[in-house]
Amino acid sequence: MSTIADRSGSVLLVIDVQREVFADAYDRDGVVSRIASLGRTARVVSASQMTF
Repeated sequence: MSTIADRSGSVLLVIDVQREVFADAYDRDGVVSRIASLGRTARVVSASQMTF
């Protein structure tokens, strides 16, 4: 739960999905596909996106 007053909008945060780090992850292709879909949706609804 956020404690930021007067917060509006949404943000999508994606952390470290580099090929080498993510290579052996369970259902890697499915996860990458869902991340890409979330990114497209965030752009459509004008949500902020942060990638680290």
